[in-house]
Parts: sequence; structure tokens; C-alpha cells
Amino acid sequence: MRWLISILVFVAAAIAPHHASAHQRTWPGKRLAEMMPAANKFTERKLTLTAEQISWVEKTLGESILTDDKTPSFYVGVDGKGRSLGVVVFVDATGENGKIELGVAIDAVGASTKVVLFEHGESGAVASNDFLGQLTGKKAADKFKIGDDVKAPSGGGKAAQAIATATRRTLLLAMAGLRLGTK
Repeated sequence: MRWLISILVFVAAAIAPHHASAHQRTWPGKRLAEMMPAANKFTERKLTLTAEQISWVEKTLGESILTDDKTPSFYVGVDGKGRSLGVVVFVDATGENGKIELGVAIDAVGASTKVVLFEHGESGAVASNDFLGQLTGKKAADKFKIGDDVKAPSGGGKAAQAIATATRRTLLLAMAGLRLGTK
């Protein structure tokens, strides 16, 4: 009888709906390799931010963060000699045409080294290297404001601002959770 109960519990757990975000359902190996090609391996570091850390990020950003952002997964990239190259974080934003999934690579001093859009319904202009390249090298202290320190591609103002803000949010999460960069 115990074996039957064990089997039923196992089957129920296997078919129960999962509540993890889309970024956490499977190992994002291909995306990680695209984000940080110099890394030989990655280690996931899942954190739960404290109320104080969440409050600091929201105050600094000027808006509430998403539920998934409160328990971020940081993928630490390591080179062949075992040295950390930085982290990759996957976050969501909302543009003119809905959800945008993006990845942000961050170096040891808290600067973005690469931003890639993975899934979105936006025009090709916001996914271009011309636009996304402007977000590379920025730190959380930068403004990330369209028309100020970031130029929007033609016709993509709302999506461009959403991507820029999501990049800054990611840098703030890394600063709060991993102490990358300086406050």
C-alpha cells in the first residue's frame, strides 16, 4: 500500500502545474552561451531578496519590481581557469506588443556587457545592435532614459524605454543581491 501512495505522490508532483517563471523551467544553456560566450560553465545562484533590498531597488528605480524579480536567478559564468566572468540574468519587460524576454550580462564591477532580446513581438529596430549596444557599458547609476542617455529606434519608444528600464532593474538586482557595483 505504501508503494502505491508513493507512486501516486510522485505522479501528482510530476503532472502538477509549475509556478516557476518561464526563465526557470529548463536550463538556459544556449541562451547563456549567447550571452557570455567566453564562459566554459555556469552556476545558478538563486536568491530571495530581503524586504530591505526590494525596497531599495524599487526606490532607486522609481517603480515596483515584478514578483519574479524578488527571487532572481543569477547565472555565474566561469572561464577555463575557474575565474568568474560575471553574471547573466533573465528578466521580463512589457512593450507596445506585450511581453519582452531579455537577458543581461553583467561584469564584476556591475556594468552591463551585453543585452539580448529573446522573445518579443516588437519591431526589429528595438532588437537591433544599434539600439541594444547603447545599453552596453552602463551601470545602475546611469539614467537609462530615452531621449537623454539612450536614443530610441524609430517607432519603438515605449518598447525601447521598457527594455532600458529592465536593463537598469537587472543591474540594481545584481547590486542588491550580489553587491556588484556600488550604491
